[in-house]
Amino acid sequence: MKTSITFAFIFLLSFTGNLLAQETDVNPKSSETAVWDEPVVEPLNWQYFTAKYDFNAELGNPLEKNAEEVAGTLSIRLRKDSLMWFTVSASIGIQVMKGIIRNDSAFILDNFNKKAYILAIEDLNQINDLPANLSSIQRIFTGELLTNKLLRDRDSEYAKANLESECFSGIDNPFKQYNVVLNEQQVSKFQFREPARNATMDVYFPVRTISEAGKHPEEISIEAKSDLSKVRLNLSLKTARFEFIPSYPFFIPKDYERVDLKKQ
Repeated sequence: MKTSITFAFIFLLSFTGNLLAQETDVNPKSSETAVWDEPVVEPLNWQYFTAKYDFNAELGNPLEKNAEEVAGTLSIRLRKDSLMWFTVSASIGIQVMKGIIRNDSAFILDNFNKKAYILAIEDLNQINDLPANLSSIQRIFTGELLTNKLLRDRDSEYAKANLESECFSGIDNPFKQYNVVLNEQQVSKFQFREPARNATMDVYFPVRTISEAGKHPEEISIEAKSDLSKVRLNLSLKTARFEFIPSYPFFIPKDYERVDLKKQ
């Protein structure tokens, strides 16, 4: 079970990185000549975010009926647009995973198997021809738009399935496959597609809570799937703070085997 948790989060990190763009312009400049709609969304005012979640996940192959279920606790520390630190503990309380993600790299410790997974963002770009993005991964936890360059969408299949809400689609690559639904000036869900690999990621924010920073997700549901892999992750917020974070402790023990994911 502990190994399954590790690979579930590595899969989601790699999958998300492949789908999301590095140049996420959420503050478009007036000199841009492209025309887009400006969705009205309540801002979330934050520079630091500390949170703890209970989670349950299902891991499997879409071609197989049986899916493995795992549960535990996820803790995160975010410094906006620059760093993400996290730990994952099994339901019995043992820490099985720890990681730190920066704009150019990610390091993930599999404490059960004593392995350190190394993921260079530049390498991931070269392997998959799609840039990864820390800022967009952070916005999944904060429930914000991934980009403001959107057009109102009434004709796509995604929009027709959400007629009761405002729907928007991205206008620039790679966000042309980004569809987002707004309810009451908040992102309620979005979908990101990569047709070449028949890959999709659906993210839902069914419940939000109010804090000094604004409204942010209390529950998050993520489903990422391709032809051969599928992960469903449900997160339920336990605690959240938007205060200065003094430290992000992380080091790789000497006895851990280093695994370069570029070579896998």
